[in-house]
Amino acid sequence: MRSTFFCEDRSAVNEAAWVGSGAARSIFALLTLLGSALVASDAWALRWTGRYDAHQVPQNASYPTWTRMGGGAQSVNASILTLQTTSASEYYYRYWGASSTNPGETLEARVKLESGGYAVLQMADGKYSLQVQIYPGYIVLNPGGTYYLDTRRFRNYHVMLASASGYYQVFVDNAVVGSAYATPSSSNYVLFGQPYGTAKSHWDFVYYTTSGYYRPWDSFQLYHMTDSHVDYAPQPNGYDDHAGTFGAQMDWIRANKLGTKLALIVNGGDAGNTGNALYGYYSVSPYTDLVSKLYRSNWQPDPGRMTADSGGTIPVFFTPGNHDFRTTNSPPQWTTTATQYHNYISRYDDFYYFHGNALIIGLSSGYDTCVNPVDLLSCIENPEGSGLTQGQFDYVKNLLDGLDGVSDGRDSSSFAKIILMHHPIVNLGGTKCDGTAYTGLIRGPDDGSIANRRTQFIQLCDDMKVHVVLTGHVHQGVITDRYGNALSPGLYSGKTLYVQTGSSREGRYRVIELTPNFNFTSSNVRVYGESTFQTHECGQQ
Repeated sequence: MRSTFFCEDRSAVNEAAWVGSGAARSIFALLTLLGSALVASDAWALRWTGRYDAHQVPQNASYPTWTRMGGGAQSVNASILTLQTTSASEYYYRYWGASSTNPGETLEARVKLESGGYAVLQMADGKYSLQVQIYPGYIVLNPGGTYYLDTRRFRNYHVMLASASGYYQVFVDNAVVGSAYATPSSSNYVLFGQPYGTAKSHWDFVYYTTSGYYRPWDSFQLYHMTDSHVDYAPQPNGYDDHAGTFGAQMDWIRANKLGTKLALIVNGGDAGNTGNALYGYYSVSPYTDLVSKLYRSNWQPDPGRMTADSGGTIPVFFTPGNHDFRTTNSPPQWTTTATQYHNYISRYDDFYYFHGNALIIGLSSGYDTCVNPVDLLSCIENPEGSGLTQGQFDYVKNLLDGLDGVSDGRDSSSFAKIILMHHPIVNLGGTKCDGTAYTGLIRGPDDGSIANRRTQFIQLCDDMKVHVVLTGHVHQGVITDRYGNALSPGLYSGKTLYVQTGSSREGRYRVIELTPNFNFTSSNVRVYGESTFQTHECGQQ
């Protein structure tokens, strides 16, 4: 399905979301964006029988098969159709007349109700009909029940009708809210608008298909890569010369994973080895080689603008690591702003992104710092990150707390929640790239972690039922709980999984798979063990 990003150009390939740090955008703006996050499915383009994208009003040269009924007001601004009525109705329909043998119908629309009355989505497939009525603060399924939710912000309504049985399900923002058996009917149509009374509604799109009963999301996988360490000049800690290893790994993905469950790639930091260094007479950044191995939908360095394939179907997301702030490694020196990362990879340190029923959040865990400067060996081997600012912490807290529409410090939504950052929140000795035990110095669960707001972040993950926190930094593979107890790969079972993946320069990556549960009310999240790219530099320095 079409994944959800936020961008300024809605026509961009893989419309994608960008968002800055908490300081860059107000929490109110973030939650406003969140309310308009979910959009229809581009991957279904061949399945949709009809698409209305609100570029113009219906029933004109662009949409000649829509029939307008009523005498209300209609207008289009910024690809949003606004309908306003006082006493007369204002709606649009497409009618096929006779009964059909459709295998099922699916209707999807993104709409918000601004005031008064109610808006309606309705369809009939030649055997059955149903209606979704959208009131201020709740929806009514007819036939069916009443469900309370905030309808005054944009929401995605997805209705599936099975012709054989008349059973239907209604999803709001990819979570099922209700189901029932539709009313027998010999008509065949789709309809949207405001039937009567005083009301004002806004419509982003209306899509439908007569070719099947389609769920709003499918199983998908994301690949976690981290610590690519791309550089130009030889470094004492090893590096990926001119992104040769990274490029070969992208080639392997293009050759073997297009058209599979792979939906996105997340890179957890240290994409550059000395990310803030510039080399040569022309002051070239090592990121120029890295981005040359990917495809870009436009020139702006924003999250999701780079993809692994030319078709733009597999976006690649990054979050900065401590090496992305460094200007040299011997001795380690760094700045507090990842300037070249911002110039080439992303203008923003933090992002969030929706795909299917999952929310992926990327956070910068900061530049090098040392919690215990007396323990110099630990500081050199596993330096802590500066951690989360108060703005970042508030940003992610409000983002998660707003998912279920209730600001109560908890989240009861059906979204799978995955957070990407560089430094491990919980550290524990794991496995190196050659399969042997990690023998480096780890003083405790907080060694090599973050200096600021670590305990608050762990508690937040508990409160918000975060499924997985993906990290790197130590160049080892391990999965733990919040207390530093080792866990085996497997399904999320109610407690946050803190995951480290080894360096992709050394060939490591990890697969996370999300599968709808039996009634599509949530996703089962499975964390696999590490996998190995054919091209790698395990053991080389």
